[in-house]
Amino acid sequence: MILVHAGFKVELAHSADEFQDRTASSSYALLVICHSVPEAEKQVILEAVSPSSSSVLAVPTLQPPNTFLSQVQQLLA
Repeated sequence: MILVHAGFKVELAHSADEFQDRTASSSYALLVICHSVPEAEKQVILEAVSPSSSSVLAVPTLQPPNTFLSQVQQLLA
């Protein structure tokens, strides 16, 4: 919701399989992995991402909205 309210287009994947399906057919400027994603799924996602295809922001803990938005903006600049 934070990214949507800031004007970003957002698509959600609720599992590593759904993530792989989405990234197989589309490219993304930034992939955000929430702190609530289980470690095993994070590893599957990170291994599936080509280093040159997208930036990845793995959020380790719940953060204040302004901190999160700043990180996103820096990665997309």
